[in-house]
Amino acid sequence: MINFPYLKAELTRRRTKTILISIGLAVPIALTIMIGAYSTGLSNAQDDVLEPLVGLGTDMTVAKTFTPGQRPDGAGGPRIGLSSADAGEKISTDTYTTGFNGEFSSANVTKVAGLDGVESAVGGLTVNNIKASGTLPSAASGGGQVGPGAAPPTGGQDGGFNIDTRSITGIDPSSDLGPVSSDQLQKGTLLSSGDAKEALLTSTYAKSKSLTVGETITLKDTKFKIVGIVSAPLAGSSSDIYVKLDQLQSIADLKNKVNKIYVRATDQAAVAAVSKEIKSSVSNATVTTNASLAGQVSGSLVDANKLVKKMGVFLELILLLAAIIITTILTLNAVNKRTREFGTLKSIGWSNARLIRQVMAESLSTGLLGAAAGVIIGGAGMLIAKAVPMTMKISGQTTGGGPLGGNGGGGGNFAPPGAARAASSAASQTITVIPTISVTTILIAAGIGAATALIAGGLGSFKTSKLSPVEALKHVD
Repeated sequence: MINFPYLKAELTRRRTKTILISIGLAVPIALTIMIGAYSTGLSNAQDDVLEPLVGLGTDMTVAKTFTPGQRPDGAGGPRIGLSSADAGEKISTDTYTTGFNGEFSSANVTKVAGLDGVESAVGGLTVNNIKASGTLPSAASGGGQVGPGAAPPTGGQDGGFNIDTRSITGIDPSSDLGPVSSDQLQKGTLLSSGDAKEALLTSTYAKSKSLTVGETITLKDTKFKIVGIVSAPLAGSSSDIYVKLDQLQSIADLKNKVNKIYVRATDQAAVAAVSKEIKSSVSNATVTTNASLAGQVSGSLVDANKLVKKMGVFLELILLLAAIIITTILTLNAVNKRTREFGTLKSIGWSNARLIRQVMAESLSTGLLGAAAGVIIGGAGMLIAKAVPMTMKISGQTTGGGPLGGNGGGGGNFAPPGAARAASSAASQTITVIPTISVTTILIAAGIGAATALIAGGLGSFKTSKLSPVEALKHVD
């Protein structure tokens, strides 16, 4: 059994030892609490920023992509054949290719729209337009090929030859599903329903070509009136030009073909089931939901949170080691000073087991005092931190290389439209990080106190058990 009156007397009689060991435990515990609280605060801030992506959206995008070498034409699209052209001849050709984006039959849009849990679904088509124009130079010797993977002929004594590429997306103007929304509109109007030949340009493309609302742009000998200028979303790739879906299908000779299906579920709870149904119904389909987009958002907030977590684990281990070393040294020093006392107790009949229990009880009691002091110090530090909250400017973007990043030139843009707009808001803003104590943090702090007390008490008890009464009583003055 433990002699509690003796335990109380020992803790109060040797106040200096008790205070020093308690402080040695309190400081690491307080620092652990602060590190954990800031890590939790950053996690909460991250959840708040990404909540519009994972908690509200019901939009998703269906696409199918090929990796290099998988397409039948090998190089991601057809070349521009010039074998029938003569040197010095003026030519102008338009080639349209979907690159590494796989095409769906438009019938898949109807199939997806009929699935359980789907509120609406519309198709979209993104193509790369390779426009070759000018005078074929003599250096071409009467023919050649120009296209992806082939160096275009330029210059020459007979004149210049230009290759211009641009990305074009066909959208359904009758639906609010799709890659363009009213909040992206900078000037003019969105596309109207009907047969009018209309186009939207992104602001960067319009500026590079010195085009504005009211002017026209030519696609395969057909003039389209520019009715609006739109900004590009932060999430996903943006096309240069947007026209009506059926008109682009006709121009690109892709009748009844789409390479994106924009889907809206009836509610958030149905998103996962709908995504699974789509993958089962449409072969080789890639479904991007708001939740999967949130997992791909990166930036200073996410990076800071990862850094704090990694550093937090490292610092907690260092603090634990420091606490064990300091507390063990102080405990062993106290045991050395009590050699005569322990020898006397052994002489009057105390067994090794009883002495070990007594020393361990003293160590655990001191550990509890240190843990309590650490919680108080950590709590005070948190109150100060909350009174002067830390703010940080975050900036971010979706990671490239996946379905959000695409392969450039309009080849991506797979992010759900609603998610793309939410990501624009999530990607750049000023947030306040409020440290918050979690149950995990308290358990870690308690674990540090308990582990330190057990290790220090165990080493002290081991040394005590090795004392012989005769050797101990030699120290009697």
